[in-house]
Amino acid sequence: ERVIVRDPNYAPAYAGLAEAWLILREYGDSSDLEAYGIAQTAAVRALNLDPQLPDAHRALGFIHYWRENDRRRAIASFQQALKLNDSDALTHFWYANILSDIGDHRAARKAYDRARALSPGSQTIEVEAACAEWQAGNDDLALTQLSALAARFPKDATIHNCLAWLHMSRGDLPAFAKAFTTNANLRGEPGLLRMAELLNASLASDPAKAHIILLDEMQRQIALGERRGRETPAFYASSMGDRQRLIGLMTKARNIGEIWNSWSITSRIAARWRDDAEVQALLKPLRGPDPVTAASI
Repeated sequence: ERVIVRDPNYAPAYAGLAEAWLILREYGDSSDLEAYGIAQTAAVRALNLDPQLPDAHRALGFIHYWRENDRRRAIASFQQALKLNDSDALTHFWYANILSDIGDHRAARKAYDRARALSPGSQTIEVEAACAEWQAGNDDLALTQLSALAARFPKDATIHNCLAWLHMSRGDLPAFAKAFTTNANLRGEPGLLRMAELLNASLASDPAKAHIILLDEMQRQIALGERRGRETPAFYASSMGDRQRLIGLMTKARNIGEIWNSWSITSRIAARWRDDAEVQALLKPLRGPDPVTAASI
């Protein structure tokens, strides 16, 4: 911000500002509305000043995917950033995260390997690559790697966030609550701490209904505009075998035209309810009209 005050036409400063807010949202205490809004404005300003600035394309790619749910524009932005600079570890790393999420696991591993080569010894890349094994369906390998990383880096909140997803996918709510609470305590975010407190209290009083606390809280976040889409609460409902709430979330999502990009979520819902015609029919339009891979853009 100080650089921008000194030189309002310096494009890299706006790209840096966008990146700073995206990282602040990921690891600090900033709402999606605030962080994404400022980051997008800054990234667009950077590209207006310098259309060939790879960092700005990378920031917009991140926003297109994680905020706007637009996988095609996201992949196109990352490919443009890499065309302009193929030697940036962060671009390969963020691109790998998206490729892993959409289920293009071969391309994701290639991007993670490239990021590692450009930034050897990066703890952040190592953690996300381990989490990507869960996204690829290699649950036991992911659990082994993430548990080892948790022992090495006990204050890395992302590890426990990944473990929480893994445990939820297995319907293990007590293990999920432990990892979720550790993640919340390490991050210190009021919203996460509130959810952890509610979840643990509910587990102690009525374990069979504890997951409903999570679903209700995420519904509240959606109503306030703090969370976009019903993908995550639907995944929680599915993992806990709560068909009624799963159907309700999927029906609402379908009716308003949501698209769920995350292969690690939709594939597990599909597998969990493979013999349920209603769930499968609702899931089909939510997964989008066609699979998107890096090669298809």
